[in-house]
Amino acid sequence: MSEIAKILRLSYHTVYRWMKDYWEKYFGSLYDEKYSWVIDGSRAFNFHGFIEFYIMMQLAEAGVRPSQILKAHAELCELYQFEFPFALREVLEKIHTDGKKIYIKTDKTIISLDGTRQFNLHFVEMFFKNLDFNKDAVASRFWPLGKDKSISDGSEKKIWASADWFE
Repeated sequence: MSEIAKILRLSYHTVYRWMKDYWEKYFGSLYDEKYSWVIDGSRAFNFHGFIEFYIMMQLAEAGVRPSQILKAHAELCELYQFEFPFALREVLEKIHTDGKKIYIKTDKTIISLDGTRQFNLHFVEMFFKNLDFNKDAVASRFWPLGKDKSISDGSEKKIWASADWFE
């Protein structure tokens, strides 16, 4: 573990915690000795397991909770039919995170890797409904309270923000 911490430039404590709390319990129970094993009292990795450990550490550093990382890993294993999905070029080129969840961009859509395999665009749809667009189809006016909400001073004025205000 100390060698892994040095190679990956991570604290020994972080590597140790991940090894004990997640790696050994999760991967050890699922994959036996394909990910890591003990030789003379020291933990050993195969190369793909080492790459996956690094990617998982990077996702954790980005703010993704370990449970979300493990869910994403399980989904990617299923999607790609490969036990080391974080070692696949295609996965590494297409995964993204918002600091809470992990997503993968496919040819047709963006999939949430949290067990639902959905990407909720509801917030975009709601935002879109409160926008006006100019003749060039560029957002030109935003109605933060909705187009049907007016100022409560009795006038017919409505609250909105224009692109002109930011120029």
